[in-house]
Amino acid sequence: MNKKIGFLGILFSIIILCIAVFLEYNIISNVLGNKMENETKAIVVRVEKDGLDVVYDDKIYMRSGIRTGYYTDFVSFSDEGNIGFKRGQEILVKYSGAVPRNTPGNRVNKIKILNQNSLNKIPMQILRKYYYSEDNVSVKINEFTKTGINYCIIDNNEFPYNYGNGLTYKILKNKNEEYYIEKKISDTSWRDTIVSSKEVNNNIFEKTYNWENLYGKLDKR
Repeated sequence: MNKKIGFLGILFSIIILCIAVFLEYNIISNVLGNKMENETKAIVVRVEKDGLDVVYDDKIYMRSGIRTGYYTDFVSFSDEGNIGFKRGQEILVKYSGAVPRNTPGNRVNKIKILNQNSLNKIPMQILRKYYYSEDNVSVKINEFTKTGINYCIIDNNEFPYNYGNGLTYKILKNKNEEYYIEKKISDTSWRDTIVSSKEVNNNIFEKTYNWENLYGKLDKR
């Protein structure tokens, strides 16, 4: 009888242990998201060595009812790796966990290409974020006088900025190897010193300023 009770006690303990292990496994799995697969659509912005930079068109920053920005993210490749991804594709990402990255508790299970060219275009500010480099920008001074300047901005980035009339400026003078700002002689806006602003072509922007009414004539250099 005692042996039977002892056996039942051991069996009961094993059952309790198994239940505890099972519950612990389920709790951990739920916390880490291993048993719940999520999916999200995105647009490929840039293909990298181990994943994709993407933008979510359906996830936007809003302020006072106005769209103010876009959500961007990095998505790890699934085990299939790079299956021919390129910029502009609409994709469906299936993943386990909180984020679509291959990190502890997160796993990208599959990435499916839905459309080779998404109907939702990548916003220009996002393209510039990933493809713009100051190393591809230079300035050429065509003419510099006491009262003005004419120069060109040469922007060889794939997605150059539209500089327009938005370039403010200040005149600095070097005295005893210390720079200081040239004193203004009036309240004239720097915008009123713009003589011309034109786009020579997609990559070259020409600007001309006459600052005589704002700074006067500069001293001899």
